[in-house]
Amino acid sequence: MPRRPSSVLRSTLALALTLAPLTACIDREITRVDPQQERTENLEFTAELNRKLDILFVVDDSNSMEREQLEIAANFRRMIEILETVPGGLPDIHIGVITTNVGAGESCPVPSYGPGVLRDRGATTCPMLTTNFIEDVADGAGGRTRNYSGTLDDAFACVAEQGLGGCGFEQPLEAIRRALDPGNTANAGFVRPDATLAIVILSDEDDCSAAPGLFDSSTSELGPVKNFRCFEYGIECEGIPPEQEGARETCSPRSDSPYLTPIEEYADFLRGLKPVDSRLIVAGILGDAGPIRVGWVADSNNLTHLDVLRSCEIGENDPHGAYPPIRTDALLARLPNAVRTGICDDDLSTAMEDIAEEILRGILGACFEGTPVDIDPSTDGLQAECSVVEIQAPGADDEVRDILPPCGPGNPANAPTEACWTIVEDAELCAVFPTTLKVDVRYPEGTVRDPDTVIDVQCQTR
Repeated sequence: MPRRPSSVLRSTLALALTLAPLTACIDREITRVDPQQERTENLEFTAELNRKLDILFVVDDSNSMEREQLEIAANFRRMIEILETVPGGLPDIHIGVITTNVGAGESCPVPSYGPGVLRDRGATTCPMLTTNFIEDVADGAGGRTRNYSGTLDDAFACVAEQGLGGCGFEQPLEAIRRALDPGNTANAGFVRPDATLAIVILSDEDDCSAAPGLFDSSTSELGPVKNFRCFEYGIECEGIPPEQEGARETCSPRSDSPYLTPIEEYADFLRGLKPVDSRLIVAGILGDAGPIRVGWVADSNNLTHLDVLRSCEIGENDPHGAYPPIRTDALLARLPNAVRTGICDDDLSTAMEDIAEEILRGILGACFEGTPVDIDPSTDGLQAECSVVEIQAPGADDEVRDILPPCGPGNPANAPTEACWTIVEDAELCAVFPTTLKVDVRYPEGTVRDPDTVIDVQCQTR
């Protein structure tokens, strides 16, 4: 399946052009660029293909989300079909669903099931599940071990369609932190330390993860208990007062907000979950980033108040649109492997495909998007300009980093005397990539490496 240009918005991530110091942690970011331009492409993969994949869906369950919940359930099969292209078939998957509801004062009590708790909607509603997350893993004998009856699609649809009774103050980032906190015993067994973790945020509003005081209805100083409080006390826009009507060109989360939790806290928490960057993928199915506008709107009682206006409309037959996700976008921009798709698209099939392909790239990290540049065309073979670093025990106190040389006449790839790298064709592993080239590390006979040994690569490609 060739990679096709995406019609949806993506987070623009900074490209790291130089190799990180050997004493530092892996810290690289990827950007999508014109394949005809020469650039530095970053790859990261483990010594053995990691087939464990945990996917956490964060579903907005407020009263405007019926269509979107139905859409991700309807297009879930597209995600699975793409993941099934991993060599060996579908990875060993855990799939869990949480809501954006963590409670917000008197108007939104803490949900009875607990904030950040994986949702099976109760045994009477989803009787096909035996736990609060879906498990579908290889049994080692050519079959699969599953904790659900019926089809995977039906099991996912049951947990994904979370209803519309949730809080209108969406707090997806706080919900994620609570769900993935190692101390949350309600979700025990869902996250595997050695698995790739993918997080998918589905919401038509911005994140409002905040201290309870923001939702206090006993004071008039904060204005009406409406979503505008999240913008007023959590966002800054070029020095323009938040209550001023009109458009904003550039807005960003406040780092000094007295109420909203800084985005950096959530980014640091997520990056701390996985010592290997390629094992964390975060995706957002969100409203358009702009325009950002403030204006007067009427509530259900026909009382007017200031609010952020919609940045996109879903369609003529849907009364709802979506709003600019300033805080959620800021989180994605701080993470190494993020993909941003549009919730106002006609359907969410493209969104689910794009997210699946990004997950696939995390699993199949050795393959190139572009074609490696040959810096010496007069010499036989590809003379690529790459930096390749082997990292043993990544993130541990005894982490060891070694710069690997290219294989060559004195150290041939077919019988190396020391660890070296080469670039080879692999049509099966790299089937979903624009090229079928990958980096391959070769070791002397008898060399043993831990399967979690990381290879961090930077190559000039076009």
